[in-house]
Amino acid sequence: MQRKNKCFVIGLIRTIDKYVYGEGQTGFASAEVKHFITAQGKNRRRMNGMTMQGANHIVIKAKSKQRAIKSLKQMQDDVKDAINHAKNYDPKTQNLYWSAHGKGRLNEATSWLKTYVHEMGHQVHFTNNSNKLSSYDWSPSEYGTSNHLERFAETFVQFIFAPVELKKASPSAYKWIEETLDASLKIVDKWN
Repeated sequence: MQRKNKCFVIGLIRTIDKYVYGEGQTGFASAEVKHFITAQGKNRRRMNGMTMQGANHIVIKAKSKQRAIKSLKQMQDDVKDAINHAKNYDPKTQNLYWSAHGKGRLNEATSWLKTYVHEMGHQVHFTNNSNKLSSYDWSPSEYGTSNHLERFAETFVQFIFAPVELKKASPSAYKWIEETLDASLKIVDKWN
């Protein structure tokens, strides 16, 4: 955060606290504001990106190992592998991959793009009031099972990088993403 912006945020926190709690006091307002400017209390070491409803922006954590994307093939192959792994998933004998990135999530040079697509999935979903899949027959990843918002964003990554494989593995999940994306684009089109 630039120094000027940081000073503005600190000033905002102090102003809120002054009016809510009195001169020189700190309280709920500070905690509430800090909650949103620190990735909502998430474990920031593990977090690679974030967005929130109404924010209209995506934040991606910058890492020194990130590189320009020269080819999407390996990324697509990683996502295809994650889809096939999820399709054949047996909870008695194996674990889901942590993310829809598949094994490629460990490649910090290129995983930033999949993280960006994941966060873009959240924005698409937020635009359409975060609709839920009618029946949860698809678990795209371990992270995607945490709630319907993450399920959508993880499945959105699969839809973007390997749509044919997703449609074969789970027609209902494919349809969920496709219909939500179409409805969201119609909403955004009305903004102009």
